[in-house]
Amino acid sequence: MKLAALGCRAVRESSPDARAFEFTDEEVAHLARMEHDRWVEERRRGGWTTGQRDPERLMTPFLVSWEDLSEEMREVDRLFVRAIPEALAKLGFSIVRD
Repeated sequence: MKLAALGCRAVRESSPDARAFEFTDEEVAHLARMEHDRWVEERRRGGWTTGQRDPERLMTPFLVSWEDLSEEMREVDRLFVRAIPEALAKLGFSIVRD
């Protein structure tokens, strides 16, 4: 879903330079926001609520909109996005632009 949002797709044929694929800064920003929104929805469906971090009570302070998320936590989402090409390459996939 994330790759398709950028006009990209994963293909089974991993090339030697598969790990060299990089998203543009704009793509990273877009995908990071998508990832945060996905995570928030997943947590809400699981019964999590906003509050001081307490996994036993299903509470997290990060269950907020992207606009209300700290820059530090936005960077966490960006790091996950930047890791997608290498993660896919380890599974034998390359990212190609359509």
